[in-house]
Amino acid sequence: MTEDQVLETLESREALVRCLEAFDLALVRDLDGRDVAGRAGVASTALLLRDRLKIRPAQAQARVRLAAGLDGQLGATRQAPLSEALISADHAAGRRAFREAMVAAAGESDLISERVQRGNTRRAKRGRHHGGGRAYAMPGWAPPPPGWQPGDPRTPEDPAVIAPERAVMRDCYDRLFAGETLSGLVWDLRARGVTGPRGVPWARNTLTRTLQRPALAGLLVHKGKIMGTLVDVEPIVSREEWERMCGLFDSRRRGRPAGRTHLLTALLRCGGCGKLLTGRPLRAQTPYL
Repeated sequence: MTEDQVLETLESREALVRCLEAFDLALVRDLDGRDVAGRAGVASTALLLRDRLKIRPAQAQARVRLAAGLDGQLGATRQAPLSEALISADHAAGRRAFREAMVAAAGESDLISERVQRGNTRRAKRGRHHGGGRAYAMPGWAPPPPGWQPGDPRTPEDPAVIAPERAVMRDCYDRLFAGETLSGLVWDLRARGVTGPRGVPWARNTLTRTLQRPALAGLLVHKGKIMGTLVDVEPIVSREEWERMCGLFDSRRRGRPAGRTHLLTALLRCGGCGKLLTGRPLRAQTPYL
């Protein structure tokens, strides 16, 4: 690129950035004017931006202040960036500017993802789960009542609901260790009307996954690694029992068994066609060798 092309591209990119910033402030002003944060149960628009955009509190407050200034001393100039941003996708410089803006947006998305992952890791090291619905036999939030809206307060699940679920998990461990089959256990639970997660009848796959959850032993797993114990969660089984249960299911995994390695495989060739010989047992035929 020539020097003039570089300068032209840089100016086009700057105009696009100003256009996007002006559009961003206009959206924030609209959110603040409609009191979206209040209807969502959040104290302020800055807190809403912080939670939804995963940005720092200072950045969120700065955006709200700038957006509020659009109607004040910045009112005369709020349309200037839009009118100056004469960018068209019909030209190479404009297409490049849009591509650079997309790359910048992807980079910001990566930064947000990294911050969220760091936050989840910190919570895991402190023994706290990073969120999600209430797991079976575990404490957590009760199902939202009819008419509930995002931002409305939530209530913890009643211990009277959690206690029977914990008893079911403890009973399943004892009966499987005693030699009962998983299928027989599932049929018994369904016959007694004992429902599983979200109130649906138990199935083999659901019960298998539930019995292998580390939380039953009070363990917190993050990215496949045991980070420690859960805070304010009383284990239903010991860690030794949980490891024994996981080993029991691992030994019953279905799937095609590993093939046998035969002597001289891929070394001998057929005298008729010349292809390499491989081992494959066939009971109805006489062995080749």
